[in-house]
Amino acid sequence: MASTYIQGHDRGGISERKPVIGIAILYTIGHFLLLLNQGFYWDGLYMYRMVQENRLDVIWANLAPSRSYALYYLLQWLTFFSNQIFLVKFTVFASWLVAGVSLYFILRRRLMFAQDSSFFITSSFLLVPAFLSRVELSVLNYSLTNMLFFLAVLVYFSAEMNKGSF
Repeated sequence: MASTYIQGHDRGGISERKPVIGIAILYTIGHFLLLLNQGFYWDGLYMYRMVQENRLDVIWANLAPSRSYALYYLLQWLTFFSNQIFLVKFTVFASWLVAGVSLYFILRRRLMFAQDSSFFITSSFLLVPAFLSRVELSVLNYSLTNMLFFLAVLVYFSAEMNKGSF
């Protein structure tokens, strides 16, 4: 059973590009229309209106009891841009894509899964939680931390495999 995971294992190169490109295409087809939508889901509308009106004091008052300071600073960062809706949607979209590609390489390089198994698991990871990419403003901080987690695990495993050198 374990030999099926190691069979055909490649440390990168052309054979690894095709599944990653396939994952990116599947994810884009599954979620790109959300980038074109110029509105927010109901739970993001309140915060978005406060960002538009530059009412950061109200946002701070609402987020302080739950200690969601990271979300406050992300929303404050949005005030520097004119098209805030697209920026939030693209940030969530790109975060999940980067997390998925990182997961694929973790499965292939560290856990030694076969290419088709890694592709299936990664595709399921990216396409099943469609709800998370639709409620983008309310999960903006979750999407970014999810991406950073998978990137950190990938960097750690890459450094471990290369004995500390990148």
